[in-house]
This record gives sequence, structure tokens and C-alpha cells, in this order.
Amino acid sequence: MLYSVMDLIFLIPFCTLFYLVGSFNFAKMFAKLKKQDLSKIGSGSAGATNTLRVLGPKIAITVLLLDIIKGIIPTLIGMFAFNDYRVAMLALGLATAVGHCFPMFSKFKGGKGAATIVGVFLVVSPIVTAVAFGIGFIVHCTLKQQSIASIGFVAVVVFYEILTVESGIIAGLFIIFLILVLFTHRNNILSLLAGTEKRVSLIDKIIQKVKSKKTKKQS
Repeated sequence: MLYSVMDLIFLIPFCTLFYLVGSFNFAKMFAKLKKQDLSKIGSGSAGATNTLRVLGPKIAITVLLLDIIKGIIPTLIGMFAFNDYRVAMLALGLATAVGHCFPMFSKFKGGKGAATIVGVFLVVSPIVTAVAFGIGFIVHCTLKQQSIASIGFVAVVVFYEILTVESGIIAGLFIIFLILVLFTHRNNILSLLAGTEKRVSLIDKIIQKVKSKKTKKQS
């Protein structure tokens, strides 16, 4: 569906609004409640993976779900406000993801954006996203490298979309999502190449937590 220039201009205030929404960081909020500073612990990232390292699986899962919802809401608004116009959906989702990664409220230091992008892609391309998420989850469980899982997930969806969509604008927006994730994971990529990337597994953390609780009950 083609829209006029005025319709596209109308996207600008929406994108600005959802950039601000994306700038609200749930990981930092929970860390502050626990009197922790994520920027000074672990990887320094204010996302679900570093939350897992610092605050444990329960809070990490909560942050993960909230970050996914943060991507879903603006994309759904784009769907209904612009009558299923995918450019609007992707633009609002991208603005939110950029806000999450570079929040103006936190000196432009936020999370790495993967969970928020999951939310965006779930609305825009649900079936491909579900398949890619499943692949990413398997990678996470086997390699225990969340950075590979995150980049791989986004890459699968993006490459599928750019090979199947007919709109150059939509393909370009998908490519920007991939560039964003590659940029926010640049240090992880360097660590992977150097063989120094730390392994972390949500499943392992949950199992350890359950075992710990059982041990305490038995004692």
C-alpha cells in the first residue's frame, strides 16, 4: 500500500514518541531497586542477558518479556493507525529499538536491542520470527552464547524478508535492524573472534536456582 508524503511525515512524531518509550529501560529499573549498577557489572549492558548475570533468572525473564512487549506495542499501533502499512510498523518498531539501545535518559547507553526487536518482528512477520526464535533458543542452549543467538535470530528474519519483499524501503528497514544489532554486539563479536566471550545460559541459571532452593529446603 502506498501512502502520501504527508502520511509518511505523520510518522515522525510517532517515531519520536516511541524512541522516548524505548528509552525507558526495565533492566536498569530493576537493578536500581536492587541497588546495582549494570553499567559497572558484567558486560555493562542494560539488557536481559546482563540482568541474568547480575540479578538472576527471575528478574532476567521479567526484563526479557517486558522488552519484547516494548517492541510489540508500537508495532501494533503502527498496524492499526496506518492500516497494516509495514513501513509504519517497522519504522515505529525501529524507533523503539533505537531508544532501547541508545536511551536519552541514560547517556545513550542502553541494552543491545535483541528482545525489543523480537517483539517488533513477532508482529510484522510472526511465523518466520517464531522459527528464527526457536533456532536462536537452540543456539543459546547448546553454545551458551547469547550474542550468537541474538545476531543469528535477527539475521534469519532479515535475510528471509529481504529475499521475499518487493519493497526496497521495507528491505532497507530490515537491514537497518540487522546493522543495529551488529553494532550493539560489536564487542561481543570481537570477544567471540578472540575466544574470550563469556558463556551464559538462562536454562542453566534456572536449573541452578531450582537446585539451590531444593538444597536449602532439605537442609
